[in-house]
Amino acid sequence: MASFVESTQVAVLDWRPEMPGSAGTRTVLEMVGECVTVNRRFAAKLAGEDEEGLSGPTLVGPDDAASQIAESGRKLAEAIGSVSDEALARDYLHNGARLSGTNLAMGAYRNMAYHCGQINLIQMLRGDAENHRPDSWYGPARWRA
Repeated sequence: MASFVESTQVAVLDWRPEMPGSAGTRTVLEMVGECVTVNRRFAAKLAGEDEEGLSGPTLVGPDDAASQIAESGRKLAEAIGSVSDEALARDYLHNGARLSGTNLAMGAYRNMAYHCGQINLIQMLRGDAENHRPDSWYGPARWRA
């Protein structure tokens, strides 16, 4: 996600797509802020810490957004790597639903991947036709043709 942020023109980061009949559109920075919050909250849940005090960040520009999403991803990866199989199988309460630890970890990944696609769409709507996915998007080089 940091790569998508870094490849977005600065003037586009705060742009909110407005189209007739559209609802709930968000800026790139708002989407990244959501992902930072989800990563932090899910990491705290998996670590058995209180996540209620974790509020959404205020992101200031592309460097700050890229830094915060990368750092929250590292914290989530550390939390996932340090929990037991039992903790991954256990149910956690999230937004009124019961999710396993594995679903929390995958949910954070899915959330970021979903928003990366939205960032790419915003780039395209503002005239940037290049797909800015990083080379690592497809996994290790040995997986690529």
